[in-house]
Amino acid sequence: MKDQPLDVGDYVARLPYAVGHQLGNQDLVIGALGTDHRSIVQMVTPWNEHTHTATEITEQLARMLSRIDQPAALTIVGYGPHGGRRAHQIAGELQQAVQTDVLPIHVHDDTWRVLFDNQHGHWTLPQPIPDPAAELATRGVLPPAASRTALEASITPLPKPTFTPLDAAKATELDALSPRQRAELATTTLDRIAAARLDDPAQMCLLAHLTTSDVITRDTVLAHTLEDRIHDDRVDALVRTYRAAPPEQRPQLAALAAAATYFACWHPPQIRGLLKQADPLTTFPRLITAALNAGFDPRKAHHTVRNGAAEGLRDAQEAWTAAHDHTLDPNRDDPAPAPTRTKAKLGEPTSPPTTPSRTDRDAPGL
Repeated sequence: MKDQPLDVGDYVARLPYAVGHQLGNQDLVIGALGTDHRSIVQMVTPWNEHTHTATEITEQLARMLSRIDQPAALTIVGYGPHGGRRAHQIAGELQQAVQTDVLPIHVHDDTWRVLFDNQHGHWTLPQPIPDPAAELATRGVLPPAASRTALEASITPLPKPTFTPLDAAKATELDALSPRQRAELATTTLDRIAAARLDDPAQMCLLAHLTTSDVITRDTVLAHTLEDRIHDDRVDALVRTYRAAPPEQRPQLAALAAAATYFACWHPPQIRGLLKQADPLTTFPRLITAALNAGFDPRKAHHTVRNGAAEGLRDAQEAWTAAHDHTLDPNRDDPAPAPTRTKAKLGEPTSPPTTPSRTDRDAPGL
């Protein structure tokens, strides 16, 4: 950190994009920076004069930093007319508990300043905050939501479902497909939803059935979302399908959407909002919740997710093929042909859309 000073203006300008929503006068942001000044993680907490203590924040910070490398510096950013006093107070108490530099920053009326004399409480002159919107837009980064509430609303179920569960006859037809056919149909359907400018309830209904009725298909779809770039169109399609789903399918779809948003580095309020709608006793919510609380970097698990899904699909397909290549008659020498089934119509995957995804969140990795 001492070789090159932190560009504070650029840092605070990007904070709303990093956390996913605009920051208000009661917000306090604690950020951890690496040696190259790149943000490792941020923690946003509303200020409460009666309950906010450095001890509480230190405990939160310890959990946040428990699974990442020791940061080169911490920033305490206070917002609003009283943000400077709050940042100074918390930074002073935190400095005694952490083994790294703590930099208090005050943001108010589109300006920033930093504390340069901790003993006497002297701040630098306010400087204007640059506007990174145009630059980030060219990289496909969506603007931050108006508030944390608006960010959380971006993943809540729609007031009225737009589709119903698949009819029994069609479900029976799909259940007769091989694991590979089901997986191909599911990923193709996901791509169609991701590429469409308008939601297609029929495609969402099909995807919802395929991913909630078979674990192998679900895991294949999750691995398929890891191939997204910039806009996270497939992840967004899963979230939109969950939001539009009937109540009986939401817990399973919420679990899948939570896993997909976690591995795509979406904002914690969005991931936790999805987890609240998921069945807490199933595997995905427990694992994702534990990983979030531990501060585990989801990108480190991408390889494991891909390999696990591919291996599971391969084993399931081999078992299905073996079961359908043998006749029920043990005295017959030649294998009987597999029963003829009506194949689901498979189309070529649609190319990713050029428009940004519709869920209010920024691209990961800022």
